[in-house]
Amino acid sequence: MDQVTRGPFSAEDFRARVAAQPLAHAADDYGDHRFNPGHPRLKLAKALRDAAVLIPVVDHGRDATVLLTKRAEKLRNHSGQVAFPGGTID
Repeated sequence: MDQVTRGPFSAEDFRARVAAQPLAHAADDYGDHRFNPGHPRLKLAKALRDAAVLIPVVDHGRDATVLLTKRAEKLRNHSGQVAFPGGTID
């Protein structure tokens, strides 16, 4: 079931959090290969490929929400999962 969960989160809060973050790590390499380097599945993995996601924060005045998508049920990978919009970098 799709639902919107509202909490104590506003667009102003989001802007303040983003402004407080240093940009020094913006280009750093993050992912499972970094946080779980010994995971067996990663040893058999293909070469890494660039990917990106968009985290759309929707301003509703006093509140803000994060927009997510549900992947199609017929996809080969991650079918039916809820995800951020994005993927392969075009």
